[in-house]
Amino acid sequence: MEPLKSVQYGAVYNRLLRQNALVRWTHIVLGALAAVCYESQNSPSHYAFWRSTEWVMIAIRAVPIWPYALSCVAVWRRTTPNWARPWIFCFSLLVITILVCLWYLTELSRQSGFIANLTITMFQSAAYYYLAQWTYEDSVDQF
Repeated sequence: MEPLKSVQYGAVYNRLLRQNALVRWTHIVLGALAAVCYESQNSPSHYAFWRSTEWVMIAIRAVPIWPYALSCVAVWRRTTPNWARPWIFCFSLLVITILVCLWYLTELSRQSGFIANLTITMFQSAAYYYLAQWTYEDSVDQF
């Protein structure tokens, strides 16, 4: 009877590893997609003031990546026994990313400037954080 239990534990462990890989790769791919959409519409000429401080310029240009980085840190070593929640979480990330990319590609985004894009990013970060909490609420790990 013992070998059967070890096989079951191995299957659960493999599922948790796949779940973790799904969440991490989703963050990486969608973060890169959002960064490309953000930078495709911005001209680097409006960064002329910040050229003397490279770290500030990097932080400003990395605005679309912040929500994905924060969310990925929040879920880095967390797993859930529920198999559907990580899929719902990744699908929600995809839908929100599509909406944010559509915002970045509009003329209004370009005209509104950095503060409007930062505001969108803060709402996006909050949404990802609460989705991560919901997804991993039954996890034994803590934030």
